[in-house]
Amino acid sequence: MKKIISIILSIALFLSFSEQAFAQTLLLNYDGKVHKYAGKLITLKVNNQTISTDIPPIILNSRTLVPARAVFEKLGASVNWDAKNSKVQISLNNTKVELKINDTNAKVNNKTVKLDTPAKIINNRTMIPVRFVGEQLNMVVGWYPDKDMVTIDNKKENVKNILKGVSALKTGGNDQVVISADNYENYNIFKLASPDRIVVDIPNTIVSAKKRIEVNGKQLESIRYAQFDETTARVVLDMTSAMNYNVEEKPGQLILAFDSIKEPAQDRGDNSPGSATPDEKDADSAENIAIVNGKVNIECTSEGSGDRISINLDNYKGYNVFRLSGPDRIVLDIPGNALTDKKEYKLDYSGSLVKSVRYAQKGSDSLRIVLDVNGQPQYKVVEKKGKLEIYVETPTYRNVFYGNNGDRVYLTLGGVELTEGGEELKKLYKEKFSSSGKQYTITFPAEIADIGTGVMQINDSYLESIEILEDPESKETSIVFNAKDKFFFEVITRYDVDDTAITILKPAAKSDRLVVIDPGHGGRDPGAMYGGITEKELNLDIAKRLNQLLKEKNIKTYMTREDDSFVGLYERAYIANNLNASLFLSIHNNAIADPNYGGTMTLYFPPSKESSGLNGKRFAQLIQDSLLARLGTTDRKIIERPKLVVLKATAMPSALAEIGFMTNSRDRENLLKEEFRQNAAEALCQAVLQALTEIK
Repeated sequence: MKKIISIILSIALFLSFSEQAFAQTLLLNYDGKVHKYAGKLITLKVNNQTISTDIPPIILNSRTLVPARAVFEKLGASVNWDAKNSKVQISLNNTKVELKINDTNAKVNNKTVKLDTPAKIINNRTMIPVRFVGEQLNMVVGWYPDKDMVTIDNKKENVKNILKGVSALKTGGNDQVVISADNYENYNIFKLASPDRIVVDIPNTIVSAKKRIEVNGKQLESIRYAQFDETTARVVLDMTSAMNYNVEEKPGQLILAFDSIKEPAQDRGDNSPGSATPDEKDADSAENIAIVNGKVNIECTSEGSGDRISINLDNYKGYNVFRLSGPDRIVLDIPGNALTDKKEYKLDYSGSLVKSVRYAQKGSDSLRIVLDVNGQPQYKVVEKKGKLEIYVETPTYRNVFYGNNGDRVYLTLGGVELTEGGEELKKLYKEKFSSSGKQYTITFPAEIADIGTGVMQINDSYLESIEILEDPESKETSIVFNAKDKFFFEVITRYDVDDTAITILKPAAKSDRLVVIDPGHGGRDPGAMYGGITEKELNLDIAKRLNQLLKEKNIKTYMTREDDSFVGLYERAYIANNLNASLFLSIHNNAIADPNYGGTMTLYFPPSKESSGLNGKRFAQLIQDSLLARLGTTDRKIIERPKLVVLKATAMPSALAEIGFMTNSRDRENLLKEEFRQNAAEALCQAVLQALTEIK
């Protein structure tokens, strides 16, 4: 009887899959339930050949699962199924990977390794995480989010394609980049922010040596290219700002052309200390010597590879210098020096590191001078009689970025791996606090990082400075955070963007009732895309509106991102946990292949039977009821989602609101209206306020 039921279920699933295939939706049977798959449909290429499988690649918990036998036997591996123990073994050359169904502990040559997402039986097929298995078997796995494509290839011992060169040209006053390579098939282009960059990855290609080309053009500042990994050449274009581009493919050449139209600027809402006005757009032009009150002048000169900014002033007592990001600036405030007018001025100067110098009055009696800089250079201030001199110098540190534009203050280390895993983080570094608790040091093998050494002066409300030191005897690198208070430092490696992020947090008291607002996706992860709209933009817009509304109600909030930047899934959850947040609300929008399906849903992690008071389910219901009452959208209910990282890994009542479906014409039309997004934010605000009253 059981066999007959199993056959009937398999036939039903096959028929439903066959019917749904034309609509590009899937019904997936796993973990004892039938799930409607609403994620992206992924194209799969094996050794540069597109392949089709009866169950296509799917994304679960941000990891791509593929059919084990159908994929890895094409790559020359042997795949064996142990039905008795529910294990699959994939072997190639001298490596054996063993995965047990629904077990996050895998074995590689009998050594236990932790997985983010386990293997699963889905529609009677063994589905396994492609990147983990592929890389363990010394294969090359690629993920191209703009194409919704996964590639996996046998690693080639001799890569024949060579990056011949990269050059910059000017056409009609605009910049162009020509990348010369005989074969650039499957290249991938994506944008990064803070600072603005365009990155081109070319697989199966080698670069003979690292190179940097200074361009100093209208749209393009410089070009860098090097070997990203064993088989990938990476070209990085440092842009003057977020810029549109067109790509032209020619035999042996990949050409990127830029136009003078910038992308729409994000509304940054600078809440960091000392917001750096004046605004360039409204600034009057001046010479490179500015007269202030008839007593003070500013002189700008180039010195070697840097710049010297001299402020001639008899009284600079109590001055303050600090660094801001997004965009990168060095800001100098000098009290007791008022302008004779309220104008904002911009000096006619552009050096090697300082792009421009602006000044204006701040408050009633202070002079503010803003240096707009390329990247995050080092600087030092020298006091002289009747003069302050700021020396802006090429940094001796590299591949590091400090962000303090908004609630989230953090340092990223490019190409550095300091943790393993997600749900259970393994530290690959040593850490210690000083006796005062205001100095935090992490230490790790120097060989795993290419970040140089040096001191980054900061002087914001969090840090005085960051020191990067290298001990030649122990061959270790140390990063020292010199803080202004006792903070918590959250360290996590983000494999999606090949860096480690160190977020600096001040835990809240329980009485603070802190609400963490999480705009879904961001940066390299656009979320759903439809009709020229990206989900990450809608999420951020609604989140900013909610943040403003809650602040007006004197509710303490924290935004996981306030611009188009990438934040990892576990990173978001751990930030909320380490902040001692009272509530966590993630804001998303939906997409599905069925254009007739629309409405609002709210997701939650199933509460334990022992939980009392406000829990995730109750919080989700408050959100759902408030959104429906305010928006009038179709009720798609509250839905239990035990596998979503931001819900399962957060320690406080959490919910994920799916405001609407971008693929539904009615929802999409509404989401494009500012009034609708404001109503959504007001509904979320009302739900949060109610939830806070129910917290014990």
